[in-house]
Amino acid sequence: MTQRITTSNTAVQGLDKPAFSGKKTPLATPRHRFRDAVPDYVTLITGRTGLPPEPFVSSCCRRWVERWSQTTLGDLRHEDLQSYFSELVDRGRTARDIEKEKTLLVSFYRWAQRCGWVASSPMIKLGRTRTPPAHASVAWTCTEQRRLLQVCRQSTSARKPRGARSAAVRTDAVPPYLYPLVLLGMRTGLRLGHLLHLQWRHVDLVAGRLTVHAHEVMNGFEIDVPLDGDCCQALEELLGRAQTRLVLPRRVFDLANLPLWKERPEERAVLQAFRQARKRAEIREGDFSSVRLTFVGNCARAGVPISYPLRVGDWADPEILKKVYQELGRKIQPSQKA
Repeated sequence: MTQRITTSNTAVQGLDKPAFSGKKTPLATPRHRFRDAVPDYVTLITGRTGLPPEPFVSSCCRRWVERWSQTTLGDLRHEDLQSYFSELVDRGRTARDIEKEKTLLVSFYRWAQRCGWVASSPMIKLGRTRTPPAHASVAWTCTEQRRLLQVCRQSTSARKPRGARSAAVRTDAVPPYLYPLVLLGMRTGLRLGHLLHLQWRHVDLVAGRLTVHAHEVMNGFEIDVPLDGDCCQALEELLGRAQTRLVLPRRVFDLANLPLWKERPEERAVLQAFRQARKRAEIREGDFSSVRLTFVGNCARAGVPISYPLRVGDWADPEILKKVYQELGRKIQPSQKA
């Protein structure tokens, strides 16, 4: 039996009405506007779950009110929705987020039909919309780098308060290996596979250098990268955790609870934790290749010749690096080309 929400608002009570039975009913409020209907819809979601709405749902509803505040539900056309979703693509929204928002709009209009405010949903005639590019790695700005590192630094698990239900508590714990992993990726430009299999024999904290031999690199060139103070401090913190262990693990990030599968680093779990941290940092779409491109962008901003990131980054396609340098306003001199 459906639990009825105790409220005097007829808009919220409308969703608890039975589904459309096939008989047409007259519209109760044919001129109902988005400004009035969307807050009632959010109130309904909040009242049913007992929790505040998800951030994604809140942001979608806020955009609808800002865009169609004075528009009535029945006057919205599918051409308006086409333009709206095209703008979301231009803003860098992912294909998954756009599909989730479409599903939310379908649910919203079904609720409006049950309330008797619209005769049909414009989502029926929407058709196909523009889709974002399948894969686009970007070089993040300095502000985005700071936000991501700050989120990755928060590796303390949120404790559940006494007497609280486990389902009502959200833990935003970040794995302890994520901060040093992302930091080294931004400062050295190494691949994720090289970082996950990085061993202590590759690291010299006294000299502040990271060396990977030629036979361990795809292009056959030895990687010798200097480590700045932040990287050395992060690695020293990992060494500090090994004081209670009798034997020091070979891999660097084994000291930071790196997920393993058959004694090998589980790359899939690492990428999933990285994507969650990137979303919490409110950074546009990008994968771990964007961490490497960020290293290239930092070199371009500092005026470092392109030959340096080409050598230390082990890049299969040098054209990507040249594009980053050109976008950041650094002209590549003929003597700097690989």
